[in-house]
Amino acid sequence: MDLEVVFVPDHKSLEKVWGLKLPTPFDKGYPTPFTDMSYWVAIVDGQAVAYTGSRQYDGFCIVGNTYVEKQYRKQGLHRAILKKRNSNITGVKITCLNPIEESKLHHLISVVSSLGYTIIESFEDVEDIMDESFYNRLIPKFPYQQLWRKNHVEETP
Repeated sequence: MDLEVVFVPDHKSLEKVWGLKLPTPFDKGYPTPFTDMSYWVAIVDGQAVAYTGSRQYDGFCIVGNTYVEKQYRKQGLHRAILKKRNSNITGVKITCLNPIEESKLHHLISVVSSLGYTIIESFEDVEDIMDESFYNRLIPKFPYQQLWRKNHVEETP
């Protein structure tokens, strides 16, 4: 498998690389701040097959809206695109668990927990990195969504 991970600056560029129209984070039900993301796209043998997004802010970064084509799941692509994305962002990572398609919330919780994320239950859990008005825009739109954070840790080479 010939894997390349490329950066694209916005959703329109993601669609161009992907080769077709894709639902935006807003279309998928993510809170508004997830709308204007940049993306890392996994390309296997010349075909875009996975992506993940981020949007950098001062002191934190919103991450998520990750998708891997069904036939490419469980092959390490998720880990590869997250590693590439994470090496290019700084600060605390904030994500919104948004189970769609075949995803289950308990599985997403297991994944982010294993990566060192902790659940955000109130503004007090993020007041060290953002103001309350921004937090209020991040509050999930649906009861099946959850916000999580991972504090920035310097990775050793």
